[in-house]
Amino acid sequence: MKLVWTLVAAGALAVWALPAGAAADDHRARMLEEFDADGDGQLSEEERSAARDAFQQRGLERFDANGDGELDDAERAAAREERRGQFRERMLSEYDSDGDGQLSDLERQAAREDGRARRHARALERFDTDGDGQLGEEERAAAREQRK
Repeated sequence: MKLVWTLVAAGALAVWALPAGAAADDHRARMLEEFDADGDGQLSEEERSAARDAFQQRGLERFDANGDGELDDAERAAAREERRGQFRERMLSEYDSDGDGQLSDLERQAAREDGRARRHARALERFDTDGDGQLGEEERAAAREQRK
């Protein structure tokens, strides 16, 4: 059961970590406001753990339709579908430049490039300890270690 909750929390954090454009900035600000206990503008492992616990509890409260304290397959499927729908809406609102309700290959490419640029900027902000605007080998090693 712990694995299921970890996957639910990881999915929630993944959706938080990669939403498009201004929505990402707003969501990140809300996450920091709620879970950045030391006020350093980053989420430490302890703060991320608190966020995962909160997401687990919120997920349980929201999707435990039968009230048994666990999410069964149908309840997990409902949670996944809701997350997918929210992600799709964010992507369309940010990247569907022609307004046809679908992402063309060019719109998808723009979304991928924007996502890479945002991830790179966050990595620099978090791990560029010498402030040179690049990640040296030690800084990349620290980033890899953090991902574990």
